[in-house]
Amino acid sequence: MTTVLAVVAAAVVLAAGYWSGRIRPGQRLDQWADRQVGGPHGPAWWAAQIIMAVEIAYLSAAHPRRTRANVRASRQAEPRVPAPALDPDWAARRTAGTGTTSGKDVL
Repeated sequence: MTTVLAVVAAAVVLAAGYWSGRIRPGQRLDQWADRQVGGPHGPAWWAAQIIMAVEIAYLSAAHPRRTRANVRASRQAEPRVPAPALDPDWAARRTAGTGTTSGKDVL
C-alpha cells in the first residue's frame, strides 16, 4: 500500500511539474499583471499590485545582487546627448546642392 501511494504521489508530482513547465502559469500571471498596471484602479489593479510585490520580493530573495544592481541602474539618469550644431547657411547650401560642409554633416 505504501509503495503504491509513493508511486502515485511521484506520478502526480511529475505530471504537475510537466504541466507547469508547459503552461508556465507564473509567466502568464506576470503578463496579466503587467497589462493591469496601466488601467483604472479597480480590484484587478490591486491584485496586480500584490502580484508585482510578490515578484519583487522573490527577485530580492533569489537574486539580491542582481536586483540591487538593477535598482541602482534604473535610478541613474541617462547621460545627456549634446545638442546638434545648427548651420546658419543651410538654405544657401541646399539650393547650391553641396549638402555638407568640409566633410562634416551639419543640420
